[in-house]
Amino acid sequence: RQTNVIEVACARDSLNHGDCFILDAGASIYVWKGDECSPFEAQMANMAAEALESTRHGGSAVTHEIDDGFWAALGGEGAI
Repeated sequence: RQTNVIEVACARDSLNHGDCFILDAGASIYVWKGDECSPFEAQMANMAAEALESTRHGGSAVTHEIDDGFWAALGGEGAI
């Protein structure tokens, strides 16, 4: 099976528990992992987020800490 990185709308409705998502919020690059996401997909998301981070020369950091900034960028916290 192949794992692909694709862009989706920046909205909470785009999230699902079977996938992993990267949210580029400038200084923070969030990696959100759905409850049923495969380990291969999680690894691909981590690699993609770290590649993005490396282009920022210290201006961004990858985080798995999902905070209020993550939810605010998606229009608010709620059901997935």
